Amino acid sequence: MAHLIEMEDCMKRITKLILGGAVLGAFSLVTASMVPLMGARAEAPDWKYGLGDAIGFNESTYATIEKGTKKDSWREGSVTANGEIAFIESCDPDEDVFIFNNTKIVTDGTDIYETPNISDILDSQREGAVTRTNTSDFPWVNAVNKYASSVFGTSWGTTWSRPYQPASQYRIKNNSFTDANKDNYNRYTNYETGEVGAQWKDADGNEWNRRSFASRSDDVIVTYIEAPDNQDLDITLSIDHMVEMRNQGSVNPRPDSDYIVTQDDNGYTMGMVGKYPDQYRKGSKNRTKTLFSNGGWGSATRIVTDGTIDYQADTRTLTNMNGFGSGTITNANDPKINITGTKSIMLITKVDRQDDGCNTVQDVKEQLYDRLISEIDSVVTKYEIKSNNESYKKLLDPHVKIHGGMFDNVRIDLCQTEDEKADRKLTNKELISKQNANKSEINKAFLERIYNNGRFGLICASGYHTTRLGAIWTGAWKPDWSGDFTLDANTNLQVSGMNTGNMAGAGEGYINFIVRMVADWETDAQNVYGMTDAIKAPPRVDGTGQAGSYHFLDGYPHLYVNGITDWLIIPIFEYWQCYGDQEIPLGKDIDLERNQHVLDWSDEDVERIRSTGKMKLVEDILYPMLDKTMNFWLQYVDERYYTDGSGNNHLDDGTTLSEAIAAGDTEAKYLYTPGYSPENSPEGAADNSIYALTYNTTMDISATHDTLFMARAILDVVKPSDAADKLMRWNTLESRIPEYLYADTGELKEWATENLGEKHRHRHVSHAYPAWPGYESQTDENLRVGILKAMSFRSAAYGGKEASESHGPTHKALVAARLKDSESLDSVLRYLMTSNYQYSSMMTSHNDNHSSTYCTDSAFGIMGAVNESLLYSNTGEIEVLPALLDSMGSGSITGLRARCNAEVDNISWDIAAKKVSVTVTSDQEHNKIALSCGPAWSEAKINGAKQVIRYTPQDKAYILLEVNKNESITAEFTLGDQILISTSANIDQRVHAGDNLEFKADYTSLTGEAGTVSWHVTDAINNQTLDDTNISAEGKFTVPESAKGRMLKIFATSSDGSAVSNEIILNVSANSAGSSDTEEAFMAYAGLERGHIGLCLSNNGQSKKIRAVWTAYDSSDAMVDLSEQIIELGANEYKKLSIPAQWNSDIHHSSVFLWDADSLVPYMPQLPISLD
Repeated sequence: MAHLIEMEDCMKRITKLILGGAVLGAFSLVTASMVPLMGARAEAPDWKYGLGDAIGFNESTYATIEKGTKKDSWREGSVTANGEIAFIESCDPDEDVFIFNNTKIVTDGTDIYETPNISDILDSQREGAVTRTNTSDFPWVNAVNKYASSVFGTSWGTTWSRPYQPASQYRIKNNSFTDANKDNYNRYTNYETGEVGAQWKDADGNEWNRRSFASRSDDVIVTYIEAPDNQDLDITLSIDHMVEMRNQGSVNPRPDSDYIVTQDDNGYTMGMVGKYPDQYRKGSKNRTKTLFSNGGWGSATRIVTDGTIDYQADTRTLTNMNGFGSGTITNANDPKINITGTKSIMLITKVDRQDDGCNTVQDVKEQLYDRLISEIDSVVTKYEIKSNNESYKKLLDPHVKIHGGMFDNVRIDLCQTEDEKADRKLTNKELISKQNANKSEINKAFLERIYNNGRFGLICASGYHTTRLGAIWTGAWKPDWSGDFTLDANTNLQVSGMNTGNMAGAGEGYINFIVRMVADWETDAQNVYGMTDAIKAPPRVDGTGQAGSYHFLDGYPHLYVNGITDWLIIPIFEYWQCYGDQEIPLGKDIDLERNQHVLDWSDEDVERIRSTGKMKLVEDILYPMLDKTMNFWLQYVDERYYTDGSGNNHLDDGTTLSEAIAAGDTEAKYLYTPGYSPENSPEGAADNSIYALTYNTTMDISATHDTLFMARAILDVVKPSDAADKLMRWNTLESRIPEYLYADTGELKEWATENLGEKHRHRHVSHAYPAWPGYESQTDENLRVGILKAMSFRSAAYGGKEASESHGPTHKALVAARLKDSESLDSVLRYLMTSNYQYSSMMTSHNDNHSSTYCTDSAFGIMGAVNESLLYSNTGEIEVLPALLDSMGSGSITGLRARCNAEVDNISWDIAAKKVSVTVTSDQEHNKIALSCGPAWSEAKINGAKQVIRYTPQDKAYILLEVNKNESITAEFTLGDQILISTSANIDQRVHAGDNLEFKADYTSLTGEAGTVSWHVTDAINNQTLDDTNISAEGKFTVPESAKGRMLKIFATSSDGSAVSNEIILNVSANSAGSSDTEEAFMAYAGLERGHIGLCLSNNGQSKKIRAVWTAYDSSDAMVDLSEQIIELGANEYKKLSIPAQWNSDIHHSSVFLWDADSLVPYMPQLPISLD
């Protein structure tokens, strides 16, 4: 009976998964390719090892990976990595498959991997991109092929990056596996330790375990296999032939490969090596060998065991080439190692590439495989490794200090109810199913898991360099888009949460990724634009360090994506914002001499970097890169190509922009031509039309502004001798950048010209650049609203949904978070969480419903959007919960970094209780931070002391923190409605009885609902209400006769009185308008005004010289601050001024004193300043 109940429960669970929409692409939970194993829940507490209470996931299904398969079941596999080497594990208890990766290993190619030199047609292309009359206006297409023909003796063709490829595919066959082993099964990934595990039990409770990780400390992959106490292992190790691996395309010529077993004094080793084809770059001229024609790759494994090893030196004949050329492979080595008579086995593996020195596969074996075994044996000796759990722990612990040292920096807690917390125990497939069953509301446990998985995955992929299209994993040869680094959105989105997510090691990998290839950026700027001392980044690269703009098509003119350079520098600048000027560890395979010119390194700099193994972030990297990016923008524009103030384009017509401005046309601006807004084209042109090359792209305009922002900040740090000259040239450029343009329907246009129409149905949102990754929308309301409308038009074009390609909605999520648009963020996150992007491994696909390739854009990018929604920051400012989702009523997050060299130790919130708390620790001295809160708030306290509320020029309320290095400050915000009043009247001078004034109240409600206000008018001196003064509900006010000679205080309150606005002071003249017969009264009012002391002085008929002194005291009445100002006040004059006040958290109360400047005789009693 118990068994029948168990079967019934399992069937209900399967039905729920299917009805919940858990689409698995080519797989199904009820087919052999994805095996659901019945029995105990995955979170069963009695596993010997397993996840326990650590952050990660359990999963009760797995996908079998077959030899020679056309299926992509590897995508369901569990993954981990150390930033360079990685593996995918099927976790099949019967026949486990390990696919090994090294992020350096790519398939060599014969294409031209450099930037074509076509700068001689630049003037023609500048003009053609604007006139656009026919295809002859795009001479770059023919120029590319002309260059290829003259230099290489071939046409250019379509050049993709060298494809990422797997290194090898191992099998671990469990010879004692039977159906009895299926009663209990679980696989898990521990995000904190980076471990992947698989475990199962038979009906008697006997438990088998496999645990693996990729060590950051020792650069090896460790797998530990353990049998139950009362049984021995019986396993067979083998390696699939290269042609038996998944191949999504054609690999021809086929690399040579061999499969190796060796025996020495330390036991057995096994592995696989591949030799790249010995070939030449295509073309009949200037023929050179391909990059890896004398290189290879491979994996090597040391088997550590006390068991009996039976080595079988088999061979095989293969007839199905599976896309690897043609013919038959005979007598291919097919070694197998059978291990019995032991409780445990340790497998220690290394994976690497050999760049040169190899003519045969035997050379690769001798130069690479033997080296890898030697390096593994050094690790074995170092830790005195045996095949036991103690040795496994010796290897794991130093790795966890590094991996966990990054992952554990941040903790997110969104689940508050018991039901929400219970969802954390669900397997991945169960969570996916539960989310799909309720698409109208975000499942908090699911979002937490996506977030944590994003952190884990990005850490795994970062080290040698940064994340590829599929992070660091591929189980297939020739993956879509080469599995490369796509730099016009994909990689950019994936690293969005890297710095704020407090993953410094990931940031260092990214910086090395950029430094490794930046030398080619100088050639890029020279070959495309004829520039000198400038850099321009390419659209995609393969990670080899060769980084020309070689990938483009007639309709995808990636040669002219000008803003990518800025986009790629932003994360480096952001690293500096978050951590300050650090020394960056020098990564592998960086040619210092090659970089010397482009980064302006002296010989002494090169020697310093080589000897110390460190690069100075600002001096060695940021400053030279930003300086040369500014040089790019300065040379990109041309005086001969401009738009005058009447909107007419001038294309080398004998006039210049400077002449137009000198003649009085102050509205004349440069034409930004040519340019490409990736990867869209204007209305009326297909996405892949030659007319995709345009001008005045919004992305380029915004990228220029952003480069200016970063360059000025770093210039202020470096202070070079020619700083003044640079600033002058930069300022001139800034004044001539084209203005953003808005469509008649209000949205920001993708091209800042009336001549090009919008095409809203497109996956890319490049014109949102001023919001993310840029910051301009933070201080420009028109720009913010324009981008919001542009994003809504994108969604409308997809019928209210989103583009299928995950980078589209992921990009929109980041934009929505930066724009503080929680409603749009909620919508796009729900789309990403309910459209079946996630595999059972929690990694993701490029398109919805797993209909495209393995791609981690949304897996990592969502994490960045969540960071941005909970913490906005920029130099000198922090805003907590800027785009908090309505469904996230309470929660916390710890350990994020702010872009002002500070750690945000904790943000906790409870909207129902109207409380938000934030703790900030500074990493620098005298760190001034404007701190604000996204939800409407009425007051803030530090250490129980109420803080002065200040306002930005955009009327955003904040409090000012002044924090020293290693000092922590906790601010407590009390939530409540905010009211900010203003008037169009000139209140810097007296008003008169009978004047008609209008006031406006901007009401920000905590609930988001519209609020109404009550207006109040009091005598500012005695605070008494005036009977005959009132302001209408519309804000209209007629100054009454009874107000003559008074100071009036105007303010507004919410209908329930809980929210009180700022105040406006009016001085009503004692005279009627046009008269000056009556002497005015001497009176004064002092109060808070936008964080400073607002002082209103009305003088009588005698001129005065007044010393105004502001004093501040702590709770013990000790003076903690003082400020004074000398004021010359003429007879009957009214003067409104501000006394600067440097408030700090110690101030308890303060006052203003007004004395005769010379005699110090008081004019009146002190004026206390209320903090309310």
